[in-house]
Amino acid sequence: MRLTNLIILSASVTGIVAVPFKFPLPDGFPSPSPAQLAQIEKGAGGTLASSFLPTSLKSGAVTALELLANNELFEVAFFSELLTNITSNVPGYDAASTAPLDRALLIKSISAIVNQEELHALGANAILAGAKQPPIAPCQYDFPVRNFREAILLAQTFTDIALGTVPVAQALFAADGGEELRNVPLLGSILGQEGEQDGFFRYVQQKTPSAAPFLTGGSLSFAFTALHAFIVPDSCPKPLSSISLTNFQPLNVVTKPSARNMTLVYAVNGPVNCE
Repeated sequence: MRLTNLIILSASVTGIVAVPFKFPLPDGFPSPSPAQLAQIEKGAGGTLASSFLPTSLKSGAVTALELLANNELFEVAFFSELLTNITSNVPGYDAASTAPLDRALLIKSISAIVNQEELHALGANAILAGAKQPPIAPCQYDFPVRNFREAILLAQTFTDIALGTVPVAQALFAADGGEELRNVPLLGSILGQEGEQDGFFRYVQQKTPSAAPFLTGGSLSFAFTALHAFIVPDSCPKPLSSISLTNFQPLNVVTKPSARNMTLVYAVNGPVNCE
């Protein structure tokens, strides 16, 4: 379902040129002052986590945090643009497009998500910096959506991917042991918070808030590959190629997907190991 949603959205907006999203934000993010950080925390409903910062990280943990920081920065960009489109009544995001949702509650909810994701990104970079690793700076982003409904579907899709990825990072931290162990509960709190968001995105689409009793697991490289779909090439201060993860080759759509029962045909370049 996650992969199909991404393919449907990408195929539906082929040929549409959008202005890439760039930082910084009006609230100073990604480098807010202490006063701006206080306002971000107020909007998020809580403060930046006061977790223990390890003084060293093993290579697997560094890779996982680099991915998580990149992903959180992407999410800040996505939800900031979504909020601007809603509050500016951009066609496809106006009151008629978001009905029957309570518009004031919707704006309040998306605003909180923006601030919460800002704190997630700041927290991931703080852990990297505490271990004397360079923090991740934002890239430029492009989102394959044209209206509110498509945006919420995409939000659910990449949050699903995050829910499968964070436990992998927890396992890496736990296996490494030592100072890294103290951040396993922190990642658990982020996992729960992302689950709350996902329930909201599903509810907006008139789906049951909880998808299944046990969610599908993920992998760091799968999430890394999905992230590439939203990043403007060569726009990252730290090249994505420097992160020790696999960016899988594109899965080309041979038959255009639609919202019905059908057989989909895909193609990839080069040999494929189906084992």
